[in-house]
Amino acid sequence: MVTNTLTESLLAALENTPKAGVYVIQDGRFVMVNDFTAARSGYRKEEMIGMESTSIIHPEDRQTARENAISMLKGLRNTPYIFRTVSRTGEIHWITEAVSSIEYQGRRAILGTSLDVTELIRAQREIEELKALEASILEAIPHAVLGLQKGRIVFANPGVKKVFGWEPHEIENLDMRIFYPSEAHFRRFIRNLHLTLERQRVFYTEFTCRTRHGSDIECLISATPIGDYEKDGRLVITYEDITDRKRIGRELEESRRRLRQLTAHLEDVREKERAYIARELHDELGQLLTALHMDLILLAQHTKDYDERVRDTVCSSLNLINKITESLRRIYQDLRPAVLDHLGLTAAICWQAEEFQKRTGIRCQIDIFPEEIKLDTNRTLTLFRILQEALTNVARHSGAKEVSITLKQEKGQIVLTIKDDGRGLAKEELDKPNSFGLLGIKERTFLWGGNFSILGKENEGTTVSVSLPLG
Repeated sequence: MVTNTLTESLLAALENTPKAGVYVIQDGRFVMVNDFTAARSGYRKEEMIGMESTSIIHPEDRQTARENAISMLKGLRNTPYIFRTVSRTGEIHWITEAVSSIEYQGRRAILGTSLDVTELIRAQREIEELKALEASILEAIPHAVLGLQKGRIVFANPGVKKVFGWEPHEIENLDMRIFYPSEAHFRRFIRNLHLTLERQRVFYTEFTCRTRHGSDIECLISATPIGDYEKDGRLVITYEDITDRKRIGRELEESRRRLRQLTAHLEDVREKERAYIARELHDELGQLLTALHMDLILLAQHTKDYDERVRDTVCSSLNLINKITESLRRIYQDLRPAVLDHLGLTAAICWQAEEFQKRTGIRCQIDIFPEEIKLDTNRTLTLFRILQEALTNVARHSGAKEVSITLKQEKGQIVLTIKDDGRGLAKEELDKPNSFGLLGIKERTFLWGGNFSILGKENEGTTVSVSLPLG
């Protein structure tokens, strides 16, 4: 009787436990449950008395829970076991349970105690899912990803085989020096790494590394410390093999260089052809037209006494010769202005602006400083052609009423700026691949290692600016 009293006193105290389930089972049915157990199950305490204890266990877990309980009662198990319960409303809870044999009200019974570990299970599952996701991501990354602690490899993803040729397990606990061609290379890398991580959290660099088979590769390396790097020396570092990318980049740059050389050569040939044709037009055709003009004047003087129709024909021929001469002058001036060769860039810009104003009616303002700028022939010709192309674009597309042309020499550069007050170019117009006029200006500028810019705002005009080194 003393034992029963103590047991009942203890159960009475446990019944008010707010965070643990306490219950007594006899003949497979509840004979006592505390408030926590009832609340978790969604029943009133009175309803649970007499219920089968397995009725609140998830059907899939009943057999396992029964076997674990029997093992614990027989002394074959001494740790709690986990299973799921289903509440009256269908809500599932994970609980960890321990059972022991007691005497209750003069009969053998089972004392069960349980804790709700639903949140813990959910957290564990989330952690497992995150770990699985992390593993999947690491496996999917084609780059080598390493976990380091004080310079030694503690983790490697499968990408290390693709980049360096090692299986991940082969390099665990090895020193990261194995990835570098020499001790000097490794020390230089470590020095740069430490200096960078003292100032910022992430380290990026391109560096030469060495594979398992002894071949050197170019790698894009990024490193991020974990926790207190100075204290623990823990680091995540990735290696991306960019050898092919660098090679393709070098080949592309070499191709561009050769293409620009070819462009420069073709431009030089074209300018020489222009100069030759202009000279031939001026010297040969010009002289022939001059001689023909003089002959017609002499003929006109000897036909004063002839029929009026003859005199009219001679006069008409003289007028035609004058028109042909004027057209010929315009053609060879467009091909190669004589003023450019004889008086230089400043005079040529003034002449071109005057011709442009006559032809289009668009006013031109010119600002040149200093007034005399001495340039070699090729740079002079390049800037003049750029001016011509820019003015052609203004006449065709801008709807401008005025153009400002500025030529300045400053800080070892010669800067040419053409600004109009037209409708302005929209961004999509600037990016058109078939804007050959702008493309020509860019290429002429880049051939000299210069800079090109174009700015356009709607209804505020367009500004084209190029600068060439004087060197």
